[in-house]
Amino acid sequence: MLKQQQILPLIFAETERLQDFIGAQAQALLIPSLQDWARPASSMTVCLYGASGSGRTHLLRAAAGCAAQGGASVQYVSLRDHELRPEVLEGLEVNTHICLDDLEAVLGRADWEWSLFALCNRMRTSGHALLIAGRDLPRESCTLHDLGSRLMAGLVFRIPALQEAELRQLIRRLAAHQGWALQEEVIEYLLVHLPRQAAAIQHQLREIDRYALQHQRPVTLHLVREVLRRRGEEPA
Repeated sequence: MLKQQQILPLIFAETERLQDFIGAQAQALLIPSLQDWARPASSMTVCLYGASGSGRTHLLRAAAGCAAQGGASVQYVSLRDHELRPEVLEGLEVNTHICLDDLEAVLGRADWEWSLFALCNRMRTSGHALLIAGRDLPRESCTLHDLGSRLMAGLVFRIPALQEAELRQLIRRLAAHQGWALQEEVIEYLLVHLPRQAAAIQHQLREIDRYALQHQRPVTLHLVREVLRRRGEEPA
């Protein structure tokens, strides 16, 4: 017997905002489309795909938060959770907006694909909004052809990796959120020693912030080196 599965309510973080996502394509097309998706009466289907660390999860959670702030009933589910079973998708269509993240974790598995196909059909019948994200285009990973067509029936956006200038902008913006004024040497150091992925940079800056607060110290190059050395990001 399957153990009871529970999806926790979305917790919206103030730092996860659509307008904070960096990238030329994002500002021109992607962000306005996600803002439209988040409207209470939306029935849009939107598909995002891109490499790990490109910011897909930030976009899904930010769009979900935007919809929730507008009064919609929203559910965000990461399909990377290995304890989940396809049955977890049953009944999700009662929410007006659903976000399914990490699609690559379940595509290619017949039980999941049929459950996703049924959910897509129920969402379309209900006139509700679906936002999905994964590493690859769904039609390249689905064994169920009709599911690939359903998932790509609406808007499709590729999320490219950030370029160096955009990574610098991201670091400055995240630092400003924390109340830091980073020196250029600190930014250079972070770019050299951290993976060039938005998610990895966000995670590491949160670690630096916690360490600085714990020790009541300003964020300097010495402190950043100390944190990365403790985490094994930099050779001793």
